[in-house]
Amino acid sequence: MKFAKEGRLRYTRYADDISFSNYRTLGKRFNKLFPNSPIQILPTYDEIAERAVWVVEFWVDEESHAQGTAFFLEGVGLVTAYHVLERLPPGMKADLFRPSNSGKKFKAWPSSRKCPHRDLMILEHDVSLSDYHSLPVVTSPERRNDHVVALGFPAYAPGDQLSKRHGQFYGNATRHAVKMLEVSAVLSAGISGGPIINDLNQVVGIAHKGGSSEHKQLAIEISELLKLASE
Repeated sequence: MKFAKEGRLRYTRYADDISFSNYRTLGKRFNKLFPNSPIQILPTYDEIAERAVWVVEFWVDEESHAQGTAFFLEGVGLVTAYHVLERLPPGMKADLFRPSNSGKKFKAWPSSRKCPHRDLMILEHDVSLSDYHSLPVVTSPERRNDHVVALGFPAYAPGDQLSKRHGQFYGNATRHAVKMLEVSAVLSAGISGGPIINDLNQVVGIAHKGGSSEHKQLAIEISELLKLASE
């Protein structure tokens, strides 16, 4: 035990002078050598996103299918756009899965916290805590031309990976008293309900409407979701 503690101290001093990537590599090696005295290794942004953003879909029959994106948000839970599941028959549950582990499917269904006017829905689900990460809420206002990324699964098909559409924050918009964000990332069908994140992996909005035929790519401002969560 004394040797492990001394090794941890030496490792920590050395890790202060190396990059995050190298820190993680050395940390994993350290934990193999000293399994009884492991060092905490935090997930990368990519690892958090991969476990936080999910495909949500359902089939009513062979010709009636709906697919979108859902994600876990800290302090709120599983979130999507209302229109993604608005045609889900009462009592029916949608499939929820991550493409990197598509053989492991869960179920999601609407909770009482939903709002068609704001196009937002908070979902109930049966995903265990060990199977997902949650994205954090933005802590500071966005500024024009800030870099953003839209995460989701546009027109998802088996074999697809999480799409990351980079763009800029163009400015705020309001539609029928609902606060929105205009971004340059193309928000195609299927990415609806997915998170719009900033450079700190914090959620600034929820994909609402867009695509190549639309004049604007719009997301619901995160403040609208927080209001719904508190109602």
